[in-house]
Amino acid sequence: MTLAYVLKGGEKKEVSIKFDPPLAGYEEVKPRLQEMKLDAEESLGMVKRPPITAFELRREAFITLVVMAFLLYVTFSYSQPTSTIWNFDPWLRNTVGPTSMKLSWGIVIFLHSLEALYVASVCKRHSTGLALGLKWTLATFFLGYPALRRLRALVHKARIDSIQKIH
Repeated sequence: MTLAYVLKGGEKKEVSIKFDPPLAGYEEVKPRLQEMKLDAEESLGMVKRPPITAFELRREAFITLVVMAFLLYVTFSYSQPTSTIWNFDPWLRNTVGPTSMKLSWGIVIFLHSLEALYVASVCKRHSTGLALGLKWTLATFFLGYPALRRLRALVHKARIDSIQKIH
């Protein structure tokens, strides 16, 4: 979108605003501009951020839980060679190896810690309270991106709802 304006001295200026993601049609202009206005007001401290009052996860989080459980199983099957849970333990131990296990856990813990720190800051900004904020932070630490994505969707919905209440 290109905006043209004239300064008091008569000088003409133009400003281009890039929309990311691009607008699909004219009907998307007003909600996007209202959201940009709310962003600016929040940044300037003129409007309080909408509080998040719910904790809910979607199916993707439970799929991640299954993957994490499998990673735990692989870890413990490697450290206990006498495990008799399933017969593919020796193959699994030989295929994965200790270096791959350490690297996998290192990556998981590092990324999930960063995501959890970000979620804690989002929870603080959106006044979730200690209990709810702790739920979101721990869910993100253990489940990773699916929990973060769900929280961001709830924040987005709360912001849209607050925009519609204001206008």
